[in-house]
Amino acid sequence: MIGSAIWNGMIMGLGLSFSFGPVFFMLLNTSIKRGWKESLIFDAGVLLSDIVIIVLAMLMIVSMGVNIDFNSYTVKLWSTIIGSVILIVFGLLLLLRPQKNSNPDEVDLSGMSKLKSTGLLFKGFGINFLNPSVFLIWFGSVPAVASGFDGNLRMVGVFFVSTLVFYFLTDLIKIYAARKLKRFLTPMAITLFHRISGIIFLGIATWLLYRFFLHSF
Repeated sequence: MIGSAIWNGMIMGLGLSFSFGPVFFMLLNTSIKRGWKESLIFDAGVLLSDIVIIVLAMLMIVSMGVNIDFNSYTVKLWSTIIGSVILIVFGLLLLLRPQKNSNPDEVDLSGMSKLKSTGLLFKGFGINFLNPSVFLIWFGSVPAVASGFDGNLRMVGVFFVSTLVFYFLTDLIKIYAARKLKRFLTPMAITLFHRISGIIFLGIATWLLYRFFLHSF
């Protein structure tokens, strides 16, 4: 079961790493204009906000634990369906809808050059934390994953640690190769990456639904 949590967490991290939004382009341009250390600090803020949101979602589950029986068919059904639907919606949006901010040079970096290390950390945290789609992804996936692992929060934790570690490692590669990457990030290439990300999100939703119905019959 731990292997399954790690593997599927890595797949989710892969899906997130192919989703190129404003945060990614800020990360890229910060690396080019200010260096890899400052870019790493900015990315640490983004990662920290993800951790906070995931912990909040898990605390929500724990606080409702007296009323939630993850062995209950109804609870499993609705938590899986809600989480899967959110992932499917995001997957379809990435797959079918033309993406905004598809050009690194269109991203507003005003004020970034004046920020010190602490400011970059809070900038990364704030931009990610105030993004409603980030909340929807994590608050949708945490209950669904918890249901998939029968409410075993240890396995849920392993899943999301694996997700964030893999996501962070891919960010390190992006930071290291920022100058070379920017040349190849044409609108067509970014659309392709978004579609790959969409397919991965749809695959995760399919896995959650398959896991639920496989154990239901």
